[in-house]
Amino acid sequence: MNAISVVIPCREETQGLILDSISKLRRALRGFRLDILVVENGSSLLHKTPGFRYYRIKEGGLGLALKLGISKAKFENVFFLPADMSFDLSFVRAALRENSDMVLGSKLAEGSVVNRPLKRKIISRIYSWKTRFVDGVHAKDVTGPKLYKKSRVVPLLGACRSTGIHFEVELEQQAEMHNLRVKEIPVTVRDYRESKILHWGPLGILRDLYFRFRERGLGKLSEKEFQRYLMVGLVGIFLFEGAFFALNQFVPYWASYLISFEAVTLINFLMHDSITFRHKKHYSAGKRFIIFQSQSIIYRIIQYTVFFTLSLFINLYVALLIAIFIAFVYSYSVNKRITWKAAKSESQD
Repeated sequence: MNAISVVIPCREETQGLILDSISKLRRALRGFRLDILVVENGSSLLHKTPGFRYYRIKEGGLGLALKLGISKAKFENVFFLPADMSFDLSFVRAALRENSDMVLGSKLAEGSVVNRPLKRKIISRIYSWKTRFVDGVHAKDVTGPKLYKKSRVVPLLGACRSTGIHFEVELEQQAEMHNLRVKEIPVTVRDYRESKILHWGPLGILRDLYFRFRERGLGKLSEKEFQRYLMVGLVGIFLFEGAFFALNQFVPYWASYLISFEAVTLINFLMHDSITFRHKKHYSAGKRFIIFQSQSIIYRIIQYTVFFTLSLFINLYVALLIAIFIAFVYSYSVNKRITWKAAKSESQD
């Protein structure tokens, strides 16, 4: 029981911080036999040092680091702890007392003490809501420290496709699906710096979003059809911005926006009608356009809402990319099922 492996994923962390964290770990866990694995992903700031095993992955991603760390761990009890050791290490002993296959250190569990900036509390709440109501997991908080029973968790790793932060959600989904014993316990956290999650690259975020929406909400996704829809939509964005800028030199802001919106909506409709969904015309052209027009309005509302919300917490360009992608996925899934609804004889295609 006193032999544990500790996986510390890190990205763009200094050697000094890692050594300081490991020193804290050893002081807090005197009497334990420690197998410490530092897995650097997406950066090359660290180097091998006696006292821990060091692995480096060229590509950044929490999921990649955890998969490697859990697989390479020597002992059955494998802990995932953050590089800055912002969670009180009393979690380790408390987790070992639980008779569970996975123990989650939950910031939302009763009895937790959370000292962190308001912005991070809001982000944590939003992410918790997303994991429960969108991803369907029962755990309140999947982003804290964890204890994994290696023999029970390793068989599930292959089913987790995410290379990033969504890996934690996927692993929790797999644990629930395979009836593993999962327990949430309270933790004490004292954050003293910005979340590393907020500095995630846009490509990694978009890749994860794509797989999430592909698995939930898009049904049987047609890759080529979605790509055509995305390309037509991107053409529409450029046309809208160009038309809006040109018209705004001569007419009021609101008028240039409405004219640009209507013109691009019509162009996008004609392109989708003749390219993206050319074999799916169950309704009349007039009815298809009315439905498409209404969905275009909702698309804009979703895009702006997501963008303005995310822009409070992350880089504006990343927020814009995520907002556009989410709005596109919504627009595609709705228009595929409603605007260009296939006739019954075509629905099996």
